[in-house]
Parts: sequence; C-alpha cells; structure tokens
Amino acid sequence: MHDEYEDKRVKEIDEEICALLHKRKVMTNNNPGCPPMDQMEEWAQTYQLEKEMIVSIFHVAANEEEYRPMIQPKGYVNTIPQSLLHEEDGILYSVPALQTYQNATVLLLQMVCRPEKVNFHERTRIFTINVKGSKPYRAQMTEGSGGDAMQGYRFVVSPAIQEEVTIVVEEKEWSKKTPLTTFEWIVKA
Repeated sequence: MHDEYEDKRVKEIDEEICALLHKRKVMTNNNPGCPPMDQMEEWAQTYQLEKEMIVSIFHVAANEEEYRPMIQPKGYVNTIPQSLLHEEDGILYSVPALQTYQNATVLLLQMVCRPEKVNFHERTRIFTINVKGSKPYRAQMTEGSGGDAMQGYRFVVSPAIQEEVTIVVEEKEWSKKTPLTTFEWIVKA
C-alpha cells in the first residue's frame, strides 16, 4: 500500500466509487447480494475488465461484515453443553456446546451428511448466524474447515450470551440472495 496516490487524478473517481458503494448498501438495507454471473461477465466485456475482479468486488461489497475487526474472546468462563440439532435435505446441522467468555460466546456450527448425498465443495456456501435477544448481538464467523461429508464453522458472538436467545442460521450460495436453508434454535446460556 502506498501512502499517497500514484496518480492524483483518480482521487475523485475513487471517492465516487465509495459513494456508490454506500448508496448501494443503503438502497438494499445492507443486504445487497451479488449480481448474476452472466451480468458480471457482460460488464467485464463491456468495460474491458477481468471477470474475476468484478466478481471479487461484488463479493466483498456483499459481505462487509467479514471486514469488521474480529472480537477476541477473553476471560474464559465455562462451556455449556447443547443438543441443538436440525436435519434438512440429508444434512444434519448441530451445535454441540457454547463456550462462554467474559466478552463473548463461541459457537461451533457443524454439518454432517452422507458423502454420496452432498459434496460440500460443489457450491460456495456462506453461513450467517443472527442472534436475537433483549440486546443487539453481533456474530462473526472466524474459522471454517471440513471435507466432503463434514464441515465446521466457528462463530464469535458478542457481547457474551447471558439470556435465552434465538439463533437463526442461514445458508446461502455466495452469489445468490435466496437462502438454501434457514432455521432457528432457542438457546439458554
């Protein structure tokens, strides 16, 4: 990164790009999604840009939450066993436990399926967790791993969950607005 513009003539254009991203965010109520792939391919041709670059720009714009500073759990309190299960379309979703810290709660979302049923690598999945309680919560995915039949994602929820809340899980393909799966659990911390 450079501290100064290499070419100061583009400063006004760069600010206009930021203003347009803001306008897009406001217009879509902070849920912009991504344009269809054929539309991005057309724009790449029309404006003589690389399709992958355009796809990356819209992916980043649709997932601003990923770029907020990560909450680092501090001051471990305890682990609360859970039996949260949901089965849909041959996939078993579960949360085995919540780890509570003074400033946050860590939630591990796991998925298991028959290998012949679903290949998790066939589509790029985005999981979001929305925690609904008496105060506003913020959930950030911090890690994910797995293979063809198993996947696991770690979410950090802040502030720490200290009440009964509803956890809404949503799975989307990154380029689509319509969820593949949406379900919820009631959790007591």
